[in-house]
Amino acid sequence: MYKIFRTLLWAILLGICSCTHDSLFDPVDAPSNLTYSPDSIAVQSGQVASSATPTLLGSRPFAFNLNTIPANGGTITIDEAGVIHVGSQAAAGKYSATVVVINAAGSVSFPNIYKIRVYDPPQPPSDLLYTPDSVNIHAGSNFTSNRPGVNGTRPFTFTIIGNPEPDNISIDNRGIVSTSAALPVGTYPLTIQVANTEGSETFISALTLNVTDVDQAPSALSYSMNSMALDSGTTASSVTPTLSGTAPFTFSLTSSPDAGAAITIDNFGIITAGPPLVPGVYTIDIQVTNSAGTTSFPGAYTITINEVIPVTFTNDVLPLINQYCSTCHTTGPKTIYSDYNNAARDINLILDRVQRKPGSAGFMPKNGKPLTADQIQLLKDWLAHGLLE
Repeated sequence: MYKIFRTLLWAILLGICSCTHDSLFDPVDAPSNLTYSPDSIAVQSGQVASSATPTLLGSRPFAFNLNTIPANGGTITIDEAGVIHVGSQAAAGKYSATVVVINAAGSVSFPNIYKIRVYDPPQPPSDLLYTPDSVNIHAGSNFTSNRPGVNGTRPFTFTIIGNPEPDNISIDNRGIVSTSAALPVGTYPLTIQVANTEGSETFISALTLNVTDVDQAPSALSYSMNSMALDSGTTASSVTPTLSGTAPFTFSLTSSPDAGAAITIDNFGIITAGPPLVPGVYTIDIQVTNSAGTTSFPGAYTITINEVIPVTFTNDVLPLINQYCSTCHTTGPKTIYSDYNNAARDINLILDRVQRKPGSAGFMPKNGKPLTADQIQLLKDWLAHGLLE
């Protein structure tokens, strides 16, 4: 009897040990191998489109957040399945989406994982504009125009209608007009036709070439917008100026206080400013040279660099948390996000939740009014500025 009992006991113990069951200590795998197929989409502005549902390894459940969508205005979003949606208000342009995936193991960023192109409806050519639209050329010199501005759907083809000097005046498919040194003295108003798949448009006297024996010194330098303002750390450029005199010209800056190499001018007179300019106002003196001499244009342009005040937790994020999250996340029962360390640790999760559709699973503030686009951008700026306390 004892032997039978012992045998049964061993059988029971062996059976228990050999049972398969879920361990309370199964490892949690971080998100990995996020894949969209296809990994890009093109959509006409005013319409909506969505990506395919992505594949992803790791331990569920996942939360998804879009981390970098430049200037999307809140019209490019991601849902709880990782599907990226392009709204009807998305501006035309190219967008590169960085997706952040969060689970119990942490968050993982997948940079530039999805490409989006929003394009305008096809339009015929319009508004051809050369700057300047009348130039003086010294006889015996070559000339190349600026590339013109033109509205409509690319690509375009350009044709000079009734070309007065087909051997000496030409135009390429960018609209750039070139002349040879053999172009005779005279005045040549050029009528240019621009065509695309939607039609064609003819622009009478779009560019006038004045070929003279006498060089004329640079004069009347003018920017249609003679100033620009930009935030510190960013880069911007001026419009192309108009200028009288005999082409070609060379441009130089004769004063850009404390700017060093951060303010430049090219051979079309376009001024570019960028880092490391410190906040302040910069008055630009310009010198223009051609075969007839040099002319100075003091105070021709003004650049204002605005100081960007970084977003901080104490000054910017905490008041937002106190206003929208006090029911659950300042005094309990959930994670206390009025604590800097908790908020900084979970910023990607917070961004994911506040960008979900109201009423969907996980939307925050729970049962509350959604954050505005500006408030969501403030949270993104806090992340971009380095989660300053």
